[in-house]
Amino acid sequence: MASGSQVDASNKSGSFALINHKTRLIDTGTNIVAATKVGGGQEGYATTTSAGLIKGTDLITDPTGTIWTNKISNLLNMTKYGVISPVTTTFSDNADGIWSGSTVTGTPTVAALDTGEGLAAVYTSGASAGNQAGVNRALLFTTRQFNPCFKLRWKLDEAAANIRFYAGFTSATALVANSDDPLNTLSGIGIACHASQANYQIFSNDGVGATVLTTTGIAKDTAYHTIELWADDNASKFWWSLDGSTPAGVTADIPAQTTPLSCQFTVTAINADAKPLNVLKSVITSDK
Repeated sequence: MASGSQVDASNKSGSFALINHKTRLIDTGTNIVAATKVGGGQEGYATTTSAGLIKGTDLITDPTGTIWTNKISNLLNMTKYGVISPVTTTFSDNADGIWSGSTVTGTPTVAALDTGEGLAAVYTSGASAGNQAGVNRALLFTTRQFNPCFKLRWKLDEAAANIRFYAGFTSATALVANSDDPLNTLSGIGIACHASQANYQIFSNDGVGATVLTTTGIAKDTAYHTIELWADDNASKFWWSLDGSTPAGVTADIPAQTTPLSCQFTVTAINADAKPLNVLKSVITSDK
């Protein structure tokens, strides 16, 4: 590498990263903390001590895009995490952190490499009505007050009325039932396929009665999608975003503050055909 392009004993401040950081953020003003925030995950750099900021720190907006937070402490305060990142047909090779020890249902395989998306794990149900496939983090590990997050990138092989799908939080310790109301009398919030609904739905329940459905406006199909769900206990709500959409908050019929929750994703056959569920990656986090 050419002299001046990296940090070494004779060149302690010459890396492209350091030069870029100083020039782009301090001298030119690009990506300085903006007065108008444009959503969660926007990065910035504090050049002022106003509004409680520490001058010279890297910042990132919270998931709602409401406040600037310290980027490093934001990452370090998230004390528990879990990642599913497919590498082999053996689930234990693919799961880290609090996804480890999950229960796998159905037949796990690895799909052929998708050159646009990457390597996906496939969980395939049996070819009979009511048969299921997926991953269940069976041990309840979080609550709403721990501000948990769930993220999944997946695709189904059909969008017809003979397939059901659920992904997200639930108080159940087993895979949710083969039902258009899988959270009935359970606590949870997630994205789902309702057999008679054309769009993906957000399902939420506070543990009492029937599930509340909120349409995402995105039609069920066979394309890859990304769902993000996260709790905002300070505001007594859960947020969701599908494929990077503007976050929408849910306050009614959500899990109570201290109700134990876990995560899962599952596909269920309504008819007698096997149903594969492709998963590119899943991440879960919990403050405690």
